[in-house]
Parts: sequence; structure tokens; C-alpha cells
Amino acid sequence: MGVHTSTISKYECGESLPGLEVLRRLAEVLDLSCDALAGRTGRARRSAEVELRLDRLAELIEQLPAASRAAILHAVDEIESEVRKVLRRA
Repeated sequence: MGVHTSTISKYECGESLPGLEVLRRLAEVLDLSCDALAGRTGRARRSAEVELRLDRLAELIEQLPAASRAAILHAVDEIESEVRKVLRRA
């Protein structure tokens, strides 16, 4: 990562804080969000599989005519609403 071990030790002991670029690289290496590294959330970034599927789906949706795209996005909104309901119950 290009950071000296003594510097990392200072991060771990709370004697120093990493800059934004170091934080970004560390998050990438650990496959976490910068928020997770800062203790704001325990959730990791999306898995590579989920990321790939969402990217493919977005590319396909963008190729649709406007009316079809609107209908699909409405369905996605409904799915999101249902997922949020399930998460609230969990």
C-alpha cells in the first residue's frame, strides 16, 4: 500500500489518522467501505457477484425504450420496498 509499518502502528494506536487517499486504498484492500473503516457501519461493500449482476442489469435497462424502462424501474422500486419491509422485520 505504500505506507510504512510504523505509520500503520500509529493508526492502530490512535496516535495518527490516515489521509483520504490512504483510507481509500485501505478500504479497497480490505474490501470495505470507507464508512465501515470509520466505524459508521459494519456492512462490507457489495460482493463482486452482486456488483456484476447489477451492472449487467443496468446496461440492459438503459437499452430499453423509455416506456419499458419506466415500467422496469417501477418494478425495481416495488422490489426495493419489499426488501426494506423484510429487513425491518429481521
